Amino acid sequence: MDNTLSIKTENLGIRFFLKHEYQKGKKGLKIFQGKIKKEEFWVLRNINFEANKGEVLGIIGLNGSGKTTLLKSLARILPLTEGKLWVNGKIAPLIELGAGFNPELTGGENIFLSGTLLGLTNETIRKNYFKIVDFSGLEKFINIPLKNYSSGMFIRLAFSIVANLEPDIVLIDELFAVGDEPFQQKSFEKILKFKEKGSTLLIVSHDLNTIARLCNNVIVLDEGKIQFNGESYQGINHYKNLLKGIKTLPEEDEEKTDAKIQTTAETTPKGADYLRWGSGEIKITNVTFLNKNLKVTNTFTGGEVFIARIDYVASEEIKNPVFGVAFYTPFGLLVSGPNTKLSLPIEKIPKSGSVFYKVKNLSLKRGEYFFSAAVYDFTLKKPYDHLERKFKFFVKGGDPSDFGYIDLKGLWTHKKNDRKIG
Repeated sequence: MDNTLSIKTENLGIRFFLKHEYQKGKKGLKIFQGKIKKEEFWVLRNINFEANKGEVLGIIGLNGSGKTTLLKSLARILPLTEGKLWVNGKIAPLIELGAGFNPELTGGENIFLSGTLLGLTNETIRKNYFKIVDFSGLEKFINIPLKNYSSGMFIRLAFSIVANLEPDIVLIDELFAVGDEPFQQKSFEKILKFKEKGSTLLIVSHDLNTIARLCNNVIVLDEGKIQFNGESYQGINHYKNLLKGIKTLPEEDEEKTDAKIQTTAETTPKGADYLRWGSGEIKITNVTFLNKNLKVTNTFTGGEVFIARIDYVASEEIKNPVFGVAFYTPFGLLVSGPNTKLSLPIEKIPKSGSVFYKVKNLSLKRGEYFFSAAVYDFTLKKPYDHLERKFKFFVKGGDPSDFGYIDLKGLWTHKKNDRKIG
């Protein structure tokens, strides 16, 4: 197996047998036959794909297409019926969290039990124990039996165990709604840290925005077979066709292809229509990010100059347009959404031009951010062109132990109390 690969499958197949104890009689009634009839059912067949180290691969498809079964086979939870599987690295399966927990044991005891089932030594579990407890936020309850936990506490503990193992490969199955909202955000940030460290991520989700933002490529499963394996935006369009009952791959209109936005900023899926809308009298043709030296980049250091350049074309002379931008966290939290309505009124625009938005002191903390660009009429009710979270940039530097997204530039001070006690 190539050392650049994390996962490789060759004609992977999983077969189940469906048991039938009844058969339909002449009048459609179910009649007990006395024998159990077994029906062969292939959940997955002829699955061939590769996942490179550091890749984020989405797996999408209709219900029952075999997505979760594929993840379970990669995690070796389910044995292969046929084919071959190569895995290069330690796997963290975020699938069916809490499987193997013993409700009679305490939360702390279940950390050791679950870690052992995942193949970890007691030394490794002890090393990570307090980190797991702290991440879960269950310090007060860690020594009570698991049977007294709420379902939310149960899932939080299970996620915390798997998420703090520093894996090479992470398998994620619909886990972006773990616990309450603060814990969801913390969980999402943890998953992004896996990505930053170069872990390979395989994500099953019905949330197409999540797939579009995170994944380099996607696999589309249908009836247990791979129907598409390639760029995210094409795979998402194919999946949307499946939802409509269309099995063929989406054909792209040549004129639309030529008119696709070209950008030097790293983007989420190009051409994905659900991220773009508007009447079209003004079209945004290009968005680039510039540093203080006016060099194109998508990586900044907190505190430096950030400039967004938005190029546009107009089919006619438009009066009083309003340009706007928005900054989002990967979790979808809006950080800021300024526009030109009051700060830079534009009476009319020519057939082409550029608008710049400059931040003198970028106060965002280290991490990945998504960027929207849009132009509306003066009432802000009619969109001429709106590109929602279609671009992304990175902020480096700062203290990785700090939480949140905004650097308030606050200062810590400490005053010693010299007063004697007693």
